[in-house]
Amino acid sequence: IDSRDMSNDEGTRSDAMIVVSIDKETDEIKMFSVYRDTLLDLGDDVGLDKITHAYYYGGPTKALYALNKNLDLNIKEVVIVNWKAVADTVDALGGLDIEIQDSEIDEMNKYIHDTYVNIGGSDKEIESAGMQTLNGNQAVTYARIRKDAVTGDYRRNERMKIVVQAAFAKAKKMDVSTIKKISSEILPEIKTNMSSGDMMKLALKLNSYKLSSKNVGWPYETRGWTGNAWYGPPVTLYSNVSRLHDEFFGQKDYVPTQDVQSISESISAMTGYY
Repeated sequence: IDSRDMSNDEGTRSDAMIVVSIDKETDEIKMFSVYRDTLLDLGDDVGLDKITHAYYYGGPTKALYALNKNLDLNIKEVVIVNWKAVADTVDALGGLDIEIQDSEIDEMNKYIHDTYVNIGGSDKEIESAGMQTLNGNQAVTYARIRKDAVTGDYRRNERMKIVVQAAFAKAKKMDVSTIKKISSEILPEIKTNMSSGDMMKLALKLNSYKLSSKNVGWPYETRGWTGNAWYGPPVTLYSNVSRLHDEFFGQKDYVPTQDVQSISESISAMTGYY
């Protein structure tokens, strides 16, 4: 979330929404991110709006409600982090090895100081492109910029998953005692409805997990639409949900619920995209 202070997350939005699925039989972890400007149904009290606003209207409860309702999911567990928690995790891991593109340098250096002012840490800038070890503030800034390319927020979602993948790769090389120490330091900085015991079990099992390379952004098919602001409606919600369950969860020929079909028709009627 875009909160600077986790003691009060009211009125904040979700910068990134990443859905994580762990296959308990194969220990494979898969991820898909939901683009923040995606036009979805946030409930009778709000109606159609950007999914990023769900957190603003009702915190994690509203965000989970909207994701479950629109995507035919049954997410029950949520972990909420802000910039500082991410930066502190990266620093605790000793930095992350990430390849920086030429087009990203100016935007990163433009906002690194802003990150530093908000959460402390380091304001060291990026000097050149290529593979390098990013500190916490650099990694957070890298994940958040979205004006370095015409792909905008779509590329930003890729960067967010790159940060997660790099953190996963770094943590897998560490011994159990180090992971336990880092987890104990970071857990107080996050909000979750999971118990500390369950969180620690996941952390300690890290070495047995395999991170899938097939991590995607959702919706698969989307087009820009301008109402009272810019939105990225799925085209259509029905087909995008069907494809998600088919390709991501292996539910072949998935037929979305009547709820999803009704929301899909409402989005099409509003945007004119069918």
